[in-house]
Amino acid sequence: TSATIGPRPGFEQLLQLMQGRQIDAVVVWHVDRLIRKMTDLERVIELVETSGVRLVIVSGDISLDTDMGRMVGRIMASVARAEVERKSARQRRAAIQKAQAGKPHGSKRAYGYEADLVTINESEAAVISEMGRRIMAGHSFKEVAFWANAQGYRTTTGKIFYPLTVRNLLHKKRYAGIREHNGAEYPAIWGPVFDTETWERLQLTLRERHDRNGYEQGAPKARKYLLTGLVYCGRCGWPLSGSKMYDTPGKNPRRVYVCMKRTDQLAPSGCNGLRRNADALEHWVAEC
Repeated sequence: TSATIGPRPGFEQLLQLMQGRQIDAVVVWHVDRLIRKMTDLERVIELVETSGVRLVIVSGDISLDTDMGRMVGRIMASVARAEVERKSARQRRAAIQKAQAGKPHGSKRAYGYEADLVTINESEAAVISEMGRRIMAGHSFKEVAFWANAQGYRTTTGKIFYPLTVRNLLHKKRYAGIREHNGAEYPAIWGPVFDTETWERLQLTLRERHDRNGYEQGAPKARKYLLTGLVYCGRCGWPLSGSKMYDTPGKNPRRVYVCMKRTDQLAPSGCNGLRRNADALEHWVAEC
């Protein structure tokens, strides 16, 4: 695990072993393989002094059991930290230059493009175009996902399309020939799937649908079913979904939780064998 950022379970376990005097010595190839932060160095120095555990550097450059060795160790840790910061600055500059040149980022193949991330995959691009056309014609993400799956289309990882997959895909500015980086936009070197007019019309359609669903100005709509994602079918184990049920035609519906068997996408679903009154269930859970 990198000594620069993030949690280091192995390093913490090593310190616990030192503190408990369960080991006699720690052997590392070089000091920067063990520590690159001054705070971590001070923790190691304190444990070397209090536990009696030796720290042996294979390169033989420092010894933390002497005052001179500790001084050298602190200097080396500072140098290592400076190297990390310089490397980070270089990487940031390189990322900005790459974005400004319109070059792609990452190694994962984007749907609609070949492995080089630049050449358009005509068959997949046609699928994306048809998805956009169907959305602008008024179809739901769920209906578009079902259409794509029924035609045998799959994502770049071989999975089926879900409504969320379709929505996220049609929001990507890559398909308009735009390279994004830290909120800035640059002309991309790859060709777009949508021309400018079609892209703008598609995004307007997506925004209008977003607002109609109650997400105006970034505020999510109020939750109608308290236990969504928390209750499961006792027969098949599938998550229950909130729905409305009409007991009598013309009367107001009542809220229920159901184990829903979906028929609009090629994916596992529930057994359709369980239904519970939402008001009663939510009241019971709240009281408990």
